[in-house]
Amino acid sequence: MVKRETLRKDFSFLIKREDVLAVLLFGSHARLEQDARSDVDICVVAPSCKDRLELLREIHKNLDVYGKNYDVRIFEDLPLYINRCDGVK
Repeated sequence: MVKRETLRKDFSFLIKREDVLAVLLFGSHARLEQDARSDVDICVVAPSCKDRLELLREIHKNLDVYGKNYDVRIFEDLPLYINRCDGVK
């Protein structure tokens, strides 16, 4: 299980952005059903963000997304069924 403090530290640079409302953990780690192969699903809520691709670039620039096995998604780009029911914490 990824520690909450690790998530807070890793994504703290997003606090400076006025267009980011929240960073959420979802998927198997949020449901406490992860195994050794599970990635860490992260959802960034940024409804007023004008350039979501640039936001993702900033995240990848500031964080070793692949090394830490993060799968970072923008909430507004997720399919509706994930928005509603995938263990968002």
